[in-house]
Amino acid sequence: MTFLNALKDELGVLFKYPGILLVLVGAPLFYSLFYPLPYQEAQVREVALWVADADRTQASRHLIDRLDATPSLNVVRVSHDDTGLSDALRQGRAQAYVRLPKDMQADLERGEAVTVSYGAAAGNFLVYGTAARALAETIRAESDDWARRHLYETVDNAVQAEARAEPLQLALTPLFNSDRSYVQYLVPGVYLFLVQQVMMLAVGMHWGVQTETGRRPEPLAGFLAQTVLYSLHGLILVIALFRWGLPFQSVWPALTSADLVAYGLPFVLSSVWAGMIVSRFMTRLESPLVWLLPLSVPLLLLTGISWPLFAMADWLRPLSVLVPATLGSQALLGRAFMGAEPALWPMWALAGLYGGLAMALRFGAARDSAPAPRPSTVETPA
Repeated sequence: MTFLNALKDELGVLFKYPGILLVLVGAPLFYSLFYPLPYQEAQVREVALWVADADRTQASRHLIDRLDATPSLNVVRVSHDDTGLSDALRQGRAQAYVRLPKDMQADLERGEAVTVSYGAAAGNFLVYGTAARALAETIRAESDDWARRHLYETVDNAVQAEARAEPLQLALTPLFNSDRSYVQYLVPGVYLFLVQQVMMLAVGMHWGVQTETGRRPEPLAGFLAQTVLYSLHGLILVIALFRWGLPFQSVWPALTSADLVAYGLPFVLSSVWAGMIVSRFMTRLESPLVWLLPLSVPLLLLTGISWPLFAMADWLRPLSVLVPATLGSQALLGRAFMGAEPALWPMWALAGLYGGLAMALRFGAARDSAPAPRPSTVETPA
């Protein structure tokens, strides 16, 4: 069987079994259209803030107005004490709080230190981080204003007063995702993981169909045909993310076409060949769904997309490198958003390892003379 004939036969399998096409096309399309919708605001704003104001002076009202004017915060309740605060945090009516102590203005006017306690519900790390940062920055700015006021009264030179108020100047320069948005790190990372899973599921279902029908292709020609067929599709999905999906969400990756091919191709090949490896012993169309879908969440956690790799257990980190989306997401997202130049050799090394093993297993399957199992699927060719 020639390569072109094998490619024609493999395409025929796709169009005869719409379930495989649904996995290949439907899942990425559904994800790209609907998953980013909750994050279109790009960042968390208007975090509900409860203020317990025990001082009730002009100074406390000024600080409350300043907190409410912060885009990340929205003062929803001002009370004399914190009665009911715990219930509000548990029920979601408030996500953050500030306690202003009694005699705050009097202490500030005397130049004495005042302790203002604040916090946020930790149920969502993005809400917690946004609220904590906004509260810290606003309270620090208010504190600086009071410090300057006292120094202006004791130092004639305004420049010297400013320097004494803030002897250490902090310049904060975000390197990546400055607005702490899900759209810039979680959505594209999970999409790349989805590409990996789609490739593995589709290749597995494809092999299951061929095993059920007893029409396994010639090893080398079939291996090459499926590699070309699925790799092209996977590369199209990767390009669609960075050229259409993210710009549609007003996120503009700094990736050239050459970058997309250079970093996308080894990632896609690793995913396709990993699918060939795990599907070698699957004998029915639905087998990949039974085995691979339950593993999706553990594999996603291993990639470092939702939880940083350095914070994982030591014995898990070597396993994470074996998941194609780990190196793929690090390389593509690092290049797209942080200007990094990731090394290509680890990705090609993984692809070579999986490619060699997949080919060996395909040749091993050709020597298997056992009869094909009776088809269990009710899906019939179109």
